[in-house]
Amino acid sequence: MDNSPLSQYLPAVHETTGDQQTSWLPQPDDRFAVTLCGVGVDAETRCAHWTGPSDVIALRFGCCEVFSPCYRCHLAVVAHAQTTQLSSSVRSPNDRNDLCHTENGECQPPHEEKIQSQVDPWPAERLDDPAVLCGVCRTTLSARTYLDTGVMCPICGAAFNPGCRQHHALYFETDVECSQS
Repeated sequence: MDNSPLSQYLPAVHETTGDQQTSWLPQPDDRFAVTLCGVGVDAETRCAHWTGPSDVIALRFGCCEVFSPCYRCHLAVVAHAQTTQLSSSVRSPNDRNDLCHTENGECQPPHEEKIQSQVDPWPAERLDDPAVLCGVCRTTLSARTYLDTGVMCPICGAAFNPGCRQHHALYFETDVECSQS
């Protein structure tokens, strides 16, 4: 019996469509130097859920140290997240309009408590550790660097989706102001 930390994850599987690939642990996407898994991930880390020109980051999760383009990818391909996944916490890829529009005005998507019970954001005490991958230049940034720059890669200048700041609480243990702009 395999008792390695990766043994709790799904069997190695790769599904490829064009330049998009879906991969599960223990065999992550071999196009990247970091351990990255996701659904329909292209060569610049866009996924089946986020396909815009600036959707080019992957984030490292505190629960397992694995990078995924988004929490939906993480929920879909990492077994520890799947075991507690609630269908109400995963919406269609096109259902993004309600981010940052909660009844009490807090900056969080619906069901954030359910999502956060399934995945652990990057811990506050590790904000200086590599936690964000730029899909364009493949540089890993510290969470702090990403949170401080946020709209573009400080290395290659690639634009990052500015809307991501609206749901940083899913990915990082930190108090980040929500920008409604």
